[in-house]
Amino acid sequence: MKRIFFSLVLIFCLISPVISPANAKNEVGISKTEILLGATNRQNTATTSYPQDFFTGAQAYFDYLNSKGGIQGRKIRLILRDDKGLTQYAVNEANNLLSRDKVFALFNSASFTSGHLAMASYLKLNDRNIPNLAVTETFSQFSDPGKYKTTFQAAPNNRQEFAVLLHFLEKSFSTTPFNASLPGDDTKTDFKAIHQASTKNLGTVPFSFPNSLGCPGIPYFQNNAGVLSLWRTHCGGPLASLVISDAYPLLIRGNSISTPLGAWQVASTLSKNLYANFYMPLHTDLQDPYIEFFTKVFKEFIPNLDFSLEIQIDSPKSSFNYVSQQMYEGANSAYVLSQAIAALGPQPTRAGLIAYLRDNSKSLSSATFHPVDYSSGSNIGNTIQYIAKYDGSKWVKVSDYYLINPSGTSIQVVSPQRKPILPDGLPVTKRAEQSANSITCMKKKTTKQVTGTNPKCPAGYKKM
Repeated sequence: MKRIFFSLVLIFCLISPVISPANAKNEVGISKTEILLGATNRQNTATTSYPQDFFTGAQAYFDYLNSKGGIQGRKIRLILRDDKGLTQYAVNEANNLLSRDKVFALFNSASFTSGHLAMASYLKLNDRNIPNLAVTETFSQFSDPGKYKTTFQAAPNNRQEFAVLLHFLEKSFSTTPFNASLPGDDTKTDFKAIHQASTKNLGTVPFSFPNSLGCPGIPYFQNNAGVLSLWRTHCGGPLASLVISDAYPLLIRGNSISTPLGAWQVASTLSKNLYANFYMPLHTDLQDPYIEFFTKVFKEFIPNLDFSLEIQIDSPKSSFNYVSQQMYEGANSAYVLSQAIAALGPQPTRAGLIAYLRDNSKSLSSATFHPVDYSSGSNIGNTIQYIAKYDGSKWVKVSDYYLINPSGTSIQVVSPQRKPILPDGLPVTKRAEQSANSITCMKKKTTKQVTGTNPKCPAGYKKM
């Protein structure tokens, strides 16, 4: 209790004064030349590779877009602040982004559960109508628009990830010993539910990878498999080694592959019995039009990036120099967001962006295998995922495509459903004048401005 009280006091002490909501006529973060986006992320720690790769990919796309003139003559500038992976820093630095840097929107900020929960709560993102975009923190409660009305997730939530992993395990390894790293969260809320379901359906028991050299442990589950033989050294550094017993399949989450806590699992040609879930095309699939386009962008705007595709972490090179799946996820999130902002026309507002995403997200082009959908009572919508196997040098798709609902309670085999990539990968700005509309609504003596592509007055209000 004392520790919780101290943490709350520290958070409040670190927070700068909260700014007031933006005036739509002079929107925060929008100037004649720039659109400001902001994010906090862990920098220079043992678990930075995932957010670092994501933002590297996103920045490359923004650089490409800016080189083509930006959006309505404005260039997108992404400001990153170090939250150190600590809740109090996530809140304080996100507040600095809003109050000092005056960003238009948050972009995949505080990508860990406790930090994101605190940020959304203490900074009152809902009340202030601040867009909380491209969220890759997979905590399932963030999918609820009733609790997080300005939040939009970019990756399947924990329940959706578990659904596809569970389905694949039951279908492929029901009588085979296996080990699995299942989804979870640092509040243990999703983790407990998934642990119970895994034990009930698969008879698994949890164990933790033993700590070594100060490296954090990783929770694993196994059914009747033997103890998984995993060793790593120099956690988070350029020198890591892997010994894995291929006698048993190992399933891990696709979003863990970039981190030093996960990349080492695919760093060696010894790993030939490794599986993971994905929701975008594999970054090795250069025949895919989205992967082909983003690869061209990376080669132009990310100097010295290694495209050899196979990470060899036990070499002198750093894992951060390699192209990764998460770079493509970041680039795709930037690509999708740019379309939404472009559709708002020359006067983009926070309220207009949120309304557009709720009303028109399905119209957006995306590399994901299911259309972006924030209109179905969820901040993530349905997702399509598949399982791929690492064969010692590359990932290969080995399952059907599975459609999973937001709660992870329904799964079915489907075909990919996505729109083609836009010409030159650039957002269409000519739609803007047709898209951004504003109406005034009145309820007794109270007036409210509503902006969107098809704005409607709230219940009890009448259009003036």
